[in-house]
Amino acid sequence: SILFGILGLGYWVMYKSKYRLLKSLILIHILTTFGSLVVTYLLSVLILKENEFPLFDQTPKVLIAQLTTIFFVCLGVLLFAINILCALISGKSKTDITDK
Repeated sequence: SILFGILGLGYWVMYKSKYRLLKSLILIHILTTFGSLVVTYLLSVLILKENEFPLFDQTPKVLIAQLTTIFFVCLGVLLFAINILCALISGKSKTDITDK
């Protein structure tokens, strides 16, 4: 929830500063971040259900699955940063478009 709070704050700041973000990158970012967190949660539930000591009894396949979900979370955050940088570099704000 802290991750989503920080990302939401970033989107809110961009909205208040009138910068236009790319909707396709927003959608991909949200899907990769949220989907990865759901998969990570489900994996952790399955690991806790199967093993008495999940930190010591993890199989390599489970570790690979967890690393894959972490990779997609990082990819989502990277897309978020790219989206914000593109909006800042382009400088196109909502007020510039509506004033014309």
